[in-house]
Amino acid sequence: MLSMVADFFLSEWLWSITRGLWHIPVNIFIMFLLTKLTVHYSTSATFLLSLLANLFSLIAFTILVGSIIVFVLGLNYLPSESAYNGDYSSFVASLFLAVVYALLQSLFFYLISKHYTVALWHMIAIAFLSNVMAAQFVYLLIS
Repeated sequence: MLSMVADFFLSEWLWSITRGLWHIPVNIFIMFLLTKLTVHYSTSATFLLSLLANLFSLIAFTILVGSIIVFVLGLNYLPSESAYNGDYSSFVASLFLAVVYALLQSLFFYLISKHYTVALWHMIAIAFLSNVMAAQFVYLLIS
């Protein structure tokens, strides 16, 4: 069970730094627009919030995969037979990456809400919506 979870996170991380590389820039733009249209923060605060949330998710995901899965647990990535046969879907990989990033961004918004006034539930909803929209856009971009 542990190796299946580790394989999932390792494959999603590999996806995020290869074919899913556009996810972060696209999501910064979409999150900026959604935040500006719904929460009405200042432009600089909105940009900073969307930029920091995406950087936090990228760095946290890299630390999670690199330190915990690879170094602490010592697990190696061995793709399943379905990966060799091409049964995986780029859209599904993009959506899973969106969910991982949205969860990490939700954690970011929760952490900063402890020190700053943030519309927490709005930002969590925006994180999920913008990540799903970015995943769909990246899938269309790479197909």
